Amino acid sequence: VSRLSKMFSEAYEQKGISKYENFTQYSATDFPIMDDIMGLVRKRIGVLSDIIVKDSNRAVEVSSELNDLRNLEVYMDRLCGEGSLSNLWNGPTTIDTKNSDLILFDFRKMTNSKNDQVMNAQMMLVLRFLENEVSKNREHNLAKGDNRHIAIVVDEAHVFIDERSPAALLFMHNMIKRIRKYNGIFVVITQNVNDFVGAVTIKKYTTAIINGCQYSFIFGLNPADLQFIANAGIGQCLFVVAPGQRITMHKILVSDKEERAFKKASDDQNFKKNKGN
Repeated sequence: VSRLSKMFSEAYEQKGISKYENFTQYSATDFPIMDDIMGLVRKRIGVLSDIIVKDSNRAVEVSSELNDLRNLEVYMDRLCGEGSLSNLWNGPTTIDTKNSDLILFDFRKMTNSKNDQVMNAQMMLVLRFLENEVSKNREHNLAKGDNRHIAIVVDEAHVFIDERSPAALLFMHNMIKRIRKYNGIFVVITQNVNDFVGAVTIKKYTTAIINGCQYSFIFGLNPADLQFIANAGIGQCLFVVAPGQRITMHKILVSDKEERAFKKASDDQNFKKNKGN
């Protein structure tokens, strides 16, 4: 890990970016990508190999670093150039927070992946981005005296209740406890309550997530999930305002503005997919 961290630092230095910089002044293409890291790894391997050729007595001295870098080169090969995972990791980010009020992350293919290591790495990257955006929102409000809000909505939340990807569950557990302090909103949506609270090994976290919700809208569910509203119609729900206080709501309508916002997000997402193809 220390070898890789050093390579990352060198890659940023080569781009003229130090840890003291204001990163907001740079565009996505200004930052190094995995090919830059691999270039430094291979360059260092060449330097150490030349040292051994020219002075065999120093072989023991540099062998540990050389072996580490060769292992790192093999591991990183999938992430660089034409590697099998290069389309995911080898390039500048396409996320634009300056000009986008609504960003959609589609986890469907990720959660269907048979490679747990890749799935968890991708998941951690997205979740860390979300954590940073929540913190940045708080810093913006403190610095500007603003009252800007940020909202995270997790649809099909039961999909993330998976022992293969504990990072997502821990993220929801931690975020629902502190996001209100950061002027944020956290919405958890699930169609399968039993899946959400059923596993004993994760019940501590899932129970805390549900109990941490300030408001709950419970729509029609399968009989196995919640018997007393199994027959609720479209737009009907039970609105839990506080412990012991429940209101039956007979019709929930989406405003024209909300409908246009979600339609625009869906159209933008489809455009990006088609453009990528």
